[in-house]
Amino acid sequence: MDTHGCDVIEPVWALLDHAYQTFGSLPTLLERDFNIPDNETLFAELRKIGGYQQHYASAGYHGFQPWLFCKKISTAMKNTDFQTLQREFAAHLRNPDIHPAPEGIEERRLDIYRNLFFNNVNGFLRQGFPVLHSLLDSDRWQRLARAFFEQHASQTPYFLEIPQEFVSFLASGQGSETGDPVFMLELAHYEWMELVLDASTEVFPVSGFHPEGDMLRAIPQLSPLHVVLNYQFPVHEICLEFQPEEPLPQPVWLLVYRDRDDDVRFMEINAPTARLLQLIDEHSDETGKAVVGASC
Repeated sequence: MDTHGCDVIEPVWALLDHAYQTFGSLPTLLERDFNIPDNETLFAELRKIGGYQQHYASAGYHGFQPWLFCKKISTAMKNTDFQTLQREFAAHLRNPDIHPAPEGIEERRLDIYRNLFFNNVNGFLRQGFPVLHSLLDSDRWQRLARAFFEQHASQTPYFLEIPQEFVSFLASGQGSETGDPVFMLELAHYEWMELVLDASTEVFPVSGFHPEGDMLRAIPQLSPLHVVLNYQFPVHEICLEFQPEEPLPQPVWLLVYRDRDDDVRFMEINAPTARLLQLIDEHSDETGKAVVGASC
C-alpha cells in the first residue's frame, strides 16, 4: 500500500479489503516516500492492516490459488535469468530508443511504465529546483531531466535524495550544453541545500539555553537547522530578471536556516562571521569569549 506522502485514504482501505476477499490474507507492505509521520500514526495504520488480515484469515478466505499462476510463470521463465531481465527492463525504461524491451511484455504496459518512471523523477526535479526550472526553456529542461534519468547511476533508492543525485550529476558535467547558465551548478546546489533544511527532521531544543544570555560569558549554541555556504555567484538573487554572466570579485557567504515557523530563510554574511560560526561549532563546549580567543 503506497499513498506516497499522506495517510491511507478510505478508497485505498476499501481496495485492500477487496484484495483480501479476492486473494486471501497475504503479506502487505505499507510504504511512505516522504512526509513520514510519527510512530503512533504509522502503528495505527499497521494495526488496521493486521485487523483486516486477521479477519480474513480466521474467516477462511483463501482467494485464488497463486501456485497455479506461479507454475505458468516459472515455466515461461525457466531459461531466463531474472536479474538479467530486470536490467534489460530498467535499461529500456531509461532509454527505449537504444535498449529494446524484454520479450513478452505488452507495449501498452511498457508505455505506462516509461511515462510513470520518468514523470515521477522529472516532477521531483521541478519541485526541488524551481528557480533553475524557471530559467531554462521547456525543451532544454526536458533534455536535462532526460539526460539525468538516462545516464546517472543514483546511489540511493530514496525519492527525497533525488535532488542530491541531480547536483552530483551536474557536477560531473554530464548533460551540460553550450549556452547553459554559468551559475547553473551553484544555483542547483543552493536550491538543494534549501530543500535539505526544509526536509530535515532535526528539531529545536526546548530547554537548556537562554535566548537573552551573555554571548561572551555563556556557551553559544547554534541552531541545528542552519548551514553556512559560499558561492562565486550571488545565487540567492538569481531570477528571470537577474542572471549574472560573470562570477563575483569575492565569494558571497550565506547563512541559510530554518526558523521556528519552519520557513527556510537566508542571511548574507561576511567571511569573519562565517569563521566565527565555524569556531562555535568546533568548540561547542566553550564560552563565547574562549571561541573569540581561538580565532586570534
